[in-house]
Amino acid sequence: MMENTTWLIDVLKELQSQQPKFVDQALLADTAVVVTALDQRLTELNGELDGRTWNPANW
Repeated sequence: MMENTTWLIDVLKELQSQQPKFVDQALLADTAVVVTALDQRLTELNGELDGRTWNPANW
């Protein structure tokens, strides 16, 4: 997980704990899930790009 993603997840969890309404807590929790999924996707796409770059068949 990227450093910025970790920081953002921590901020979202802190904000979630401060919210009195369940709806706001749920929104922040789901936002953290989306951020985690986007980070995973970005990591996978970077790996795919590296793999395609070093594939001699594509040169």
